[in-house]
Amino acid sequence: MPNDLRLEDVLASMDQVLKAQARIYMQLAREATERFGRDGERSVRLRLRAYGLCRGREMQEAHYAAGHPINMETLMRCWDNASVYVAKDTIIGEGRYSPRDVEFNTSHCPTAEAWKEVDFHHMGHWYCDEFHQAAART
Repeated sequence: MPNDLRLEDVLASMDQVLKAQARIYMQLAREATERFGRDGERSVRLRLRAYGLCRGREMQEAHYAAGHPINMETLMRCWDNASVYVAKDTIIGEGRYSPRDVEFNTSHCPTAEAWKEVDFHHMGHWYCDEFHQAAART
């Protein structure tokens, strides 16, 4: 990494990347549901689950390779995406952890912020509900 590149700059860039990804998902989900109604919603949800399964398998392989146990605590503490450095949450300190259950608060999520700007809460929750649940189950 060049000497003039600071962590704060990288994190700010990641924040913008997450917001851009959120807007791409938003456009696709809106178009699918406007064109195809409930069938569009089902398609979006199914693809989000498939994406979650794919990412879950990737993380599972990485955890095996690193010698981590496969459970909820290591999934959250060792999530393999730079977004964990951007989202502001209590995962490191104040959260509650066990191998089967994790609970923590998130106070800053760039993805959710992008959706809030345009009142996209309902379909935004599809992403979180479907993707995160599928990745965690895997």
